[in-house]
Amino acid sequence: MTQSRKLAAIMFTDIQGYTALMQESESKALAVREKHRLVFDEITIKYNGQIINYYGDGTLSIFDSAVDAVRCARDLQLRFLDSPRIPVRIGIHMGDILVTDTDVIGNSVNVASRVESLAAVGSVLFSEKVLEEISNHEDLEIEYLAEVQFKNDQKIRKIYALNAPGLVVPPADNLMGKIEHSGQIDVDKVTKRSRFKKPVKIVVGILFMIFLGSGIFWWMNRKAHIKKALATLPQIQRLSDKKDYKEAYSLVLEAEKYLKDDPGLIQVLPKIAKYISLDTEPSGAKIYRKGYLDADDQYEFIGVSPLDSLRTYRGASIWKFEKDGYHPALRLKEPWSGKAIFELNDEKLINIGMARIEGADADIGLRGFSAPSSIPIKSFLIDKLEITNAEFQKFVDAGGYQNLDYWQEPFVDEGQSLSKEAAIALFTDRTGQNAPAEWQLGTYPKESEHYPVTGISWYEAAAYAVYAGKSLPTAYHWNMAADIWLSDLVIPNSNIHKTQLAPTGSFLGLTASGVLDMAGNAREWCYNQSDWNGKRYTLGGGWDDPNYTYNEVVPIDPFDRSPTNGFRCIKYLQENENQLELEAPIPFRRRHFDSIAEPVSDEVFDLMVGQFAFDKVPFNAQIEEIEVLNNDRTCQKIIFDGAYNEKMSAYLFLPTNTAPPYQTVVYFPGTGASWTPSFDPVSDQEFPIVDFVLRSGRAVLFPILLGTYDRRIEGDFSGSVEHRNYRIKVVQDVIRSIDYLETRNDIDSNKLAYHGFSWGAYTGGIILGIEPRFKASILVAGGLPAQTYPGQISIVPYLPKIKIPVLMLNGRHDFCCFPLEASQIPMFKMLGTPIKDKKHIIFENAGHIPSRADLINESVDWYDQYLGPVKLNKLVGS
Repeated sequence: MTQSRKLAAIMFTDIQGYTALMQESESKALAVREKHRLVFDEITIKYNGQIINYYGDGTLSIFDSAVDAVRCARDLQLRFLDSPRIPVRIGIHMGDILVTDTDVIGNSVNVASRVESLAAVGSVLFSEKVLEEISNHEDLEIEYLAEVQFKNDQKIRKIYALNAPGLVVPPADNLMGKIEHSGQIDVDKVTKRSRFKKPVKIVVGILFMIFLGSGIFWWMNRKAHIKKALATLPQIQRLSDKKDYKEAYSLVLEAEKYLKDDPGLIQVLPKIAKYISLDTEPSGAKIYRKGYLDADDQYEFIGVSPLDSLRTYRGASIWKFEKDGYHPALRLKEPWSGKAIFELNDEKLINIGMARIEGADADIGLRGFSAPSSIPIKSFLIDKLEITNAEFQKFVDAGGYQNLDYWQEPFVDEGQSLSKEAAIALFTDRTGQNAPAEWQLGTYPKESEHYPVTGISWYEAAAYAVYAGKSLPTAYHWNMAADIWLSDLVIPNSNIHKTQLAPTGSFLGLTASGVLDMAGNAREWCYNQSDWNGKRYTLGGGWDDPNYTYNEVVPIDPFDRSPTNGFRCIKYLQENENQLELEAPIPFRRRHFDSIAEPVSDEVFDLMVGQFAFDKVPFNAQIEEIEVLNNDRTCQKIIFDGAYNEKMSAYLFLPTNTAPPYQTVVYFPGTGASWTPSFDPVSDQEFPIVDFVLRSGRAVLFPILLGTYDRRIEGDFSGSVEHRNYRIKVVQDVIRSIDYLETRNDIDSNKLAYHGFSWGAYTGGIILGIEPRFKASILVAGGLPAQTYPGQISIVPYLPKIKIPVLMLNGRHDFCCFPLEASQIPMFKMLGTPIKDKKHIIFENAGHIPSRADLINESVDWYDQYLGPVKLNKLVGS
């Protein structure tokens, strides 16, 4: 038998009344003991404790740190308050012990046991030895109780209690040991505060007053706690409404100690928390959880798999599973319903740089595909990060461009077959050597080894995959790993709609599958071909693409070597019987508007306009001045009554380089606003598209439309009655905003313009057809949408009714949203604006979004022409 001596904090616990409960109901007693052990295991592991023994209704454990022991005891008592409540007493002592293979021995163990015997249910008591170690820790509030001398113990020991919300601090005169406990206290040797002898009646009176005072104090203290708990209920509800479930749940745990049966708490709890069961394959993994954007050191320990009926807060979090001999697994998930089982990857089986995706029926949620709604896929691995320059360099150095065995796909350029040698010769860097387009002399730029490799064709990506023993992902596999249903979390925390490429893994936009950079950074080639001139699909968007391209598909020429093009690989774990179906070409969904639609009659159009009518009620406007960093503007947030019995808000930016009344541009954003939690008037990613309007001396109104920013709504109801009603309300939001502008003396309501971007550009087709108060309009990156809508909310019938000046600004290479021939040109032709007052500018080198410089030059000139020039009182740069 091995043994060793060490200094340790020794903790004893026991369940009060367990024997009586066992006699009353064995099943209830066993359930209590099971919960006790589950909680004890979880919390003790969290604080690095070692459980020495479970004995009936009690425990013995040791800790290297007294601080850890006391914090563990505190958390145990708080958890034991949860239903079903477990009446536990805890005592701790610090001292020298002898540790054997199965036990710990020594006088310090006996002292710890006797300290525990003094405890009341819900309390944590400890000796002066423990106090010496914890006294400097501000989170541990300590209360002195008494000096005691245990039988057969020569020392007089000071006993202290931990004082924390929810814990019990027993009165000093109530300290007494269990009768059957060998460490029973000698009550005669409890040190009293007075050294003088008093008459018995006086002593009894004093004791009675102390008892009465303690009771009153306990009652008043509890009443204060109940009052405080009741006061938190509105805050819990507000946090629940904001979906801040973690913070709400922490308040619930505190409130439940005093309001367990409160109807208000019972009603809100299911919105905040739920019970889950989870396991891993194999079991025995430690499970941790943290908030989506919390730092890596903020994981909280949840327990060891399997876990059954664990109550936890709702909301998407990152879950981590760890087990010796297996790769740590990360998952971004809402707490799931039913029992979830996560399969861990043996360290011997795969490279740590890949994440496992469990097999399932995959739904294609990417816009632009005309593909089966569901297709079965077997489990597979996918690279957690995009392939880097350093990784692709290995392919180059290994003769990847010379070894024809890697180049297995036939080369077809505009319908003409090419030999492997002729095609590979096209793939050169800036110095003419075989390498990605942005490299020089066959190597990547200095200090960019961790950046994703870009400037490569589909064929180069496919060849690398063969070299690495992997495959390019099909669109189905990529979509399954991307978890686009979490776009509202992933997109704001990814390198999309930004200014430059970033090293892989720099952004926190983790998908539920544990994969990074799926949104933005590099566009990623997938295997599938489209039905459009042999183009292959890229997915996820690039760093300079609008954020909603994460949900779009972009077919481009497989020889294209744009600086945005990159990729990642997958590895099949099992053979898919339907592999040919998975790799088959997928039609690109697009509508062709080959002829100009016939205008509807005036009678029909009047009925269509009538659906947007609403009662003109008072605004009850509240104005809040917003601090902005730019000295060329001021900003007001206006909250007012909307068109359909709902409050709405708008941000009004006023220029400082001219005098009122101001010409004003009403801005309607792209669909990225529907993924963004809140509008930032200083740095919102959409606002730079129109901030030059302010610099030109014009005001900008930015309404917060239904479904955007803090007015986001859940669900996707395209094509449904709900969607029709939603689109009507969005148009009403714009009309109501104009109504508000007309109430202000500092706004020239005869010189209003509409500025729509993407979603706002094509929705402008409806707004401009029914709203006569706009005098000019600019539609950026717009066109006829691929989706079909019912006639009353389709933009096509409204376009011929537009008579005001309209400027359309588009990129020639807008393949993902509004293709030139299929969407942009038909929309322009359908506009009822006189030919002299409408203009379509196509920027040759632009995709969905034209460059900022192009937008500024054309937009300011257009507003000067149709609203009139603005007299500036000082020069402001653009």
